[in-house]
Amino acid sequence: ILETVQRGGCVLVFDGLDEVLVKMDRAQGNRFTSLLWRAITPLPGAEPRTDVLSPKLVLTCRTHYFRDLRDQLGYFTGRSREGIRAQDYVAFAMLPFSEDQIRRYLAANLPGADVNRLMDTIAAVHNLRDLAQRPLLLRLLSGQLAEVEAAIAAGRAVTALDLYDGFVWQWLDRDDGKHTLLPDH
Repeated sequence: ILETVQRGGCVLVFDGLDEVLVKMDRAQGNRFTSLLWRAITPLPGAEPRTDVLSPKLVLTCRTHYFRDLRDQLGYFTGRSREGIRAQDYVAFAMLPFSEDQIRRYLAANLPGADVNRLMDTIAAVHNLRDLAQRPLLLRLLSGQLAEVEAAIAAGRAVTALDLYDGFVWQWLDRDDGKHTLLPDH
């Protein structure tokens, strides 16, 4: 893989950096990330190439993994020990979805659904609009909207807590095999 990377024109994607780092102490995490950076660093003695694009590295991470922006910047610059500068990379943050994006998501992922009715359902539950702005939660929520509509039609109160209960079970099912505790715990 590294030989292919060194030939250039590659993009290495490491998705879920925070999911790995959370299982390591700070020193181990720093060494791990340093290894990732080395994957795109030219091998010692390699001739510089101008005929191909240099390899790129994409790391994904939840922003709340870091205490604050200073901690995040320090981490991704190797705390000034790795020769990496802030201008050596671009950081992107996924913003919450707008109402239009939520509507387009629902239309694309729930074919034939009445998007206006679904938006009314989302508006009827306290704080559900806030949850729907988050892409992962919107995906999980879209699988529960029929149940939410049925509960509202039956006169039952629906809260974000009810939805989170369903989300947690979906997460546990999705991540089966990763658990160190049993889902019932």
